[in-house]
Amino acid sequence: EVGCGDSFQNRIVKQSCKTVTAIDINKELIFEAIENKSKKFLVNHINHDILAGPINKKKDLFDGVFSLDVLEHIQKNKEKIFINNSIYNLKKNGYMIVGMPSLESQKYASYKSKKGHINCKTGDDLKKIFKIFFHNVILFSMNDEVVHTGFNKMAHYLIALCTNKKLWFLIMNILNKEYSRLGKSTNYVWNNDPKRLGITLARYKFVSKMVDKKDHLLEVGCGDSFQNRIVKQSCK
Repeated sequence: EVGCGDSFQNRIVKQSCKTVTAIDINKELIFEAIENKSKKFLVNHINHDILAGPINKKKDLFDGVFSLDVLEHIQKNKEKIFINNSIYNLKKNGYMIVGMPSLESQKYASYKSKKGHINCKTGDDLKKIFKIFFHNVILFSMNDEVVHTGFNKMAHYLIALCTNKKLWFLIMNILNKEYSRLGKSTNYVWNNDPKRLGITLARYKFVSKMVDKKDHLLEVGCGDSFQNRIVKQSCK
């Protein structure tokens, strides 16, 4: 669980699986969660800032990741980093569940809630951002305690069930680690048309296979030269 708060509610989830690891950026909340943890429904608590990086460098650790009432508090320019780091340790066939108040609901939200909700989304926008990272995104609506598949613009709360992880999170790892060295062209494509970047990388992968173990190569028209590092892996 990413963003567990005081971790009281996740004992409900623990009833349905063998282990639950819960993380939160707030040290005091994690300390409280450890102090008040259930002996019957044990949860592993870790103080961690997911925006700083994945919880662990090892991959394929978790069958599922969930995050409820967290994404709306993440700045829009950091939401891709949040998602990427959250699913870094997710197994290939794992899933992610994300819940957040709908943008439409903010008309009726309190002043205190609105102040913290800096990134609420419509159902379409929530689905769109997760389609970058997953092949399948199923959107559910929620009003009070009822979860349904009705008209999402009338929903107070939105839940996205995401499955079949894409290659995009690997690309994002590269962009995060070497962002300062990317040129304007590659940054623009990633932010505005990420599919195009994937297609371009595939072309360079084809070239790298054709020139495998060659000594000296010349690229004509390299642009910002980000992609040709794929080719460099195959030659001197």
